[in-house]
This record gives sequence, structure tokens and C-alpha cells, in this order.
Amino acid sequence: MGPEGLRHPSGWPAQAPVPVLLVDDDQTYARFLRGAFAHAEGARLDLRHVNRLREVLPALEAQPATVLLLDINLPDGNGLEWLRVNRQRVDAAVIVLTSMAGYAAGPDVVEGAQDFLVKSEVDPDQLARVVQYAADRERARQELVRSREYFQSLIEQARDLITVVDERGIILYQSPGTRRLLDLSSEAFVGRSIFTLVEGEQAARGRELLEAVLGGVDVPSGQVTVRHADGSLRYIDVVASRIAPENGVRRVVLNTRDVTERQRAEEALRARDEMLLRAQKMEAVGRLAGGIAHDFSNVLTVVTSACERLQDTLPTESSSGREIEMILRNCERAASLIRQLLAFSRQQTLAPRPIDLGRLARAAGDLLTQFIGEHIQLTIDVASDLHAVEADPGQIEQVLMNLAINARDAMPEGGRLAVRLQNVTLDEEFAQNHAPQPPGEYVLLQVSDTGHGMSAETREHDFEPFFTTKDAAHGSGLGLSTVYGIVKQSGGYIWIDSEPGQGTVISVYLPPTSAVPVEPETPTPHAPESVQARTVLLTEDEDDVRLLVRDILAAHGYHVLAARDPADAMARAAAYGGTIELLLTDVVMPGGNGRDLARRMSAVRPGLKVLYMSGYPEHGAAPGSVLESGAPFLAKPFTRDALLQKIRELLG
Repeated sequence: MGPEGLRHPSGWPAQAPVPVLLVDDDQTYARFLRGAFAHAEGARLDLRHVNRLREVLPALEAQPATVLLLDINLPDGNGLEWLRVNRQRVDAAVIVLTSMAGYAAGPDVVEGAQDFLVKSEVDPDQLARVVQYAADRERARQELVRSREYFQSLIEQARDLITVVDERGIILYQSPGTRRLLDLSSEAFVGRSIFTLVEGEQAARGRELLEAVLGGVDVPSGQVTVRHADGSLRYIDVVASRIAPENGVRRVVLNTRDVTERQRAEEALRARDEMLLRAQKMEAVGRLAGGIAHDFSNVLTVVTSACERLQDTLPTESSSGREIEMILRNCERAASLIRQLLAFSRQQTLAPRPIDLGRLARAAGDLLTQFIGEHIQLTIDVASDLHAVEADPGQIEQVLMNLAINARDAMPEGGRLAVRLQNVTLDEEFAQNHAPQPPGEYVLLQVSDTGHGMSAETREHDFEPFFTTKDAAHGSGLGLSTVYGIVKQSGGYIWIDSEPGQGTVISVYLPPTSAVPVEPETPTPHAPESVQARTVLLTEDEDDVRLLVRDILAAHGYHVLAARDPADAMARAAAYGGTIELLLTDVVMPGGNGRDLARRMSAVRPGLKVLYMSGYPEHGAAPGSVLESGAPFLAKPFTRDALLQKIRELLG
């Protein structure tokens, strides 16, 4: 940077000439001053000259001056009178000149000018020094004005609010930013106590912080809530600092920033995290429930099959026969619980197809009325343009039944139960508040009641299996968990909105499909055929299950080759010279899976029929199954009749 770029701390260029404007009709005096200023020591004085008062303002507008030398007596008026009228328009230091010795300088001169000089009493050097001194003072004044304007602009345009309070908390100054933050003028705050602006019990805490700051304690920033002009709450962060006292009054400055959007975003994020955590918890519980259901499936398969075999050997009136019937009934109850656990864990076997939810809901209306009773009014409202969905109609009926039963139990004295179906479009805001559901098009199945509602504590456990607020005689706690599993396995989402005494609204969102709903054909009754001697290759790693299934098949005329794993099955098939009509295989086994075994067997025995069985019913229909779509499948636990019927269907 060259010398011309250097600046004094005041902001003026170094060695810059001082622009001076002389207003005087005395041409001789003007020439005298120009010569004197040209030879003056120190800063250079650049003199310009006008003769009339009317020429002053245009000259200043054309080229600003730092010092104005103003004569009193001028052809077009009195300089002092002119100064009194135009002082605010003159941005320069004013030195009043007069040729009249002994002229008394009145208060008007002192107010409007920096100095008053008699021409005959001031030599050129002295006048140059007076002008230089006036220029320096004017520069300092202008710099101070610019600094004040700059910092005032910073305060007024700053995002933060600046508030000055005294030791009692009375607001002495409030920056204009309150208009942006609270839609109130800054004047509405001055003179008020800062503690009347905060909400609730925060005033007491605010007084403690104010005393701490005034006592010299460093106080970290704190968050408080204040009321907006429209009545809403705003969250603000406040940082307090001491400033110099004024007239003996201690003062504190408060820097305040609006953090409402950040606070709301954090609250939304916390709510989203809680939803995701709950979803993960439900996923973990579902996996546990599915594993338990699988193990019990094998146990129940053995118990059920053994009881059926024993039942065949007993006389009709045998007391042991009645006990076996009791065992079988309880096995069926246990199997029902397993099916509900599998529904919750999304591992049940479904038969999804395009269905009209409205038609299904209307068809189920009579049955729902029987379930809920005449003391509850049922309404079913279906939009005329309702989209189809891909789901298992039997399972969706189960959803409706379970939700209706829950609503009935919440309205023992009667009430209203409303079922509503419509197409909806969910936006990003909804998705953010209902993680992990994405935005988009859905078919909404909404069931609402006017019952006693749920507490917040109950809603925390609403979908958990075996959680119930009913007594043991009226609920197992699997109703909502079954609904949850069916909805999730159908690709949908479910949400509960409920408050104590306000009823409950359960909203099920299912993805629509463009496929046309097709009503299933009524199956033709199948007359059982006589079983010919056919060979079945049975592959099952559970010993008890394998032995029982082998005995059942053998007792009904089948020739059974029993293997414990895929390698054993391949060896027995290779050693058998006859025809094997059916491969009956478990899906998951040590050393391989049923599908790979079926593929290998079919390669060496074309035309082989395959029937899969598993305690993991998701192998039968779920996306990602190890089985091909539509593969014949039998879910454990199964009864003897179900097994034989399935084999007859395959072998014909």
C-alpha cells in the first residue's frame, strides 16, 4: 500500500489538505487568506471562496468542506441568522468572522459555531492554527457520529436482541429487533420489568441470575420462554454481562437470540428418535416371539399328532378319550396363541391379493355388530374412489375384529364406533412426525371410538404382546399386537391417537395397488380318494416330529423313507430303486435347506412332487423366503388331517 493509502486512526488520509470554504464579499481578504494558508506550517489548507450566502449550500453540495469561515455582514443577509436556519444542513465546523472589533458574541454564535474571530485581531499563522484545530475537532466529531451510526446499525440489524436493564431488572434500552422476534415495538418494553416478560417460574430464576451477574459471577447462557404478540411461545437463549454503571446505577446487558425453530427441530428429532427406538424394540420383541413360536410349533406338532394316534386306538366312551380331547383342545388354544405371536412378529403365512377394503368392511359390518352389541352405534363410511390394496382379506378381517373388540371393551356403557376408509396423501411434515413412515399415497382404514381412551403410560405399551389393562378373564394382550403384525407384514403402518376420556382413534395406512380386486372362486369340495401305495421321502431334523409324521403316513398306506438331513435324504433316495412320488421336507435343517434339497432331488427324479413344512411360517409367503413363490407349504403345528389332506391334494 502506497503512502496515499495510509490513514489516521480517525479515518482521514495522511497529509490530505483540509478543505475550507470562505463566505465573504471582501475579495482582498479572500486573497489575503489564500496566500496565508499557502505558506502556513503543518497541514495544507485548501481554500475555496464564495461571496453570497445563497452560494454556500450549492458549493458544499458540489464539494464538501471541513471548515466553513462565515462572515457576519454579507450582501444577501446576516451570516448568524443564516447559520441559525441552516446549521443542520452544514456538515462542517463553523468559524464566524467579523471585521467589527468589539462585536459581542452571543449565545447563538456559541451554539452554532466552534469559534468567533475578529479579522483584525488574528494574524495569518494564528488563523491557520484555529482552522486546523477546528478541522481536527470536526473530523473527530464526524468519526464519532459515524461510529455511533455504525454500531447503532449493527444493533438494529443484528439477529440478536440487545437489552439493557438496571439492577432491579427494569428495561432501560431495547433494540428494535423485538419487532422481528415478538411483533412488538421496542418502546413497549422500556420501563417494564424484564421478569414480567418470561413465563411461569422462570422469573425467580431470572432474579437469581441477575444478582449473580451483578455480583461478578460468570453465568452461562440460559433458555427462557416469552410470549409472542399472537399468543404463541418463543424459546430464546440469553447471555448476561455487566456493563459500566450510569449515575451510580448498576447495569446489565442481555444478548438474546431466538432459538424457537432449533428447539422445535430438537423436539421433533427427539420424538422421531423415540419412535424409531420403539420400532426397534418392537422388532426385537417380534424376533423373540417368532423364535419362541417356532420351537413351540414343533412341540405342539408332536403332542397333537400323538394324541390323534392315541385317540384312534381308544373306545368311543373311554374316559381316556375325553382327556385326550381336552389335550387336543388346549393344543388348539396354544396353536392359536402361536398364530397370534407369529402375526405380531410378521412371520405368519399370508395369501395377499388385490382387495377392495370398502367391500370387505361393509361385508364385515353385520359380524362387527354382533361382536360389539346393540348398545354401541356402528357407522362405516367408505370413499367412493377408494383404491385397492394388496393384502390377505382374512387377516384384514382379523384386524377389523380385533379393533372392534378393543373399542367395545372401552365403551361398557355404550358409545359410537366409526370405521372410515379413504385415500390420503401424506406430506413430509407428517412423515417427520411419524417415523419411519415415508410420505406418499395411502389407503387409510381408521377406527375411532368414544370410549375411555388411553393414558400415556398405556400408549407406551399398546402393541406389546401380553400387555393388557383388562383382567385375565377378558384379554390375553395379543389383540393389538396381532393387528400390529398383520399391518406391518402387509406393508402398512399403524398409529394410535388417544387421551383419557377422549376416546381412541386407530389409523392404519396401507399402500395402494393399481391391480383390480378379484373375488376368489369358491373351492370345489374335494372327495377323499383311496390312498395307493406311494413313496414319500420325509426329511426332518427334529426326531420326535420325524417319527410321528412317519408313523402317521405309514398308518395311512404310504411307504415312508425317513431322513434326518439333506445328505441323509440324498443317500436314502440313491439307495432306493423304486419311484418316489413326494418329497416332504423341513425348510431349515443342519447341512442345508429344503429348497436346495428339492432342487437336487428333482434333477435326478423328474416329476417329483415337493411339500415344504416349517415352524417358520414366513417361508411360505414372505418376500425374501428361501422358497419359490407359490411353493406348497404346511405350517407347523399341523394336525394329522391337515397333513393328509395336503398330501392328497398334491398327489391326487
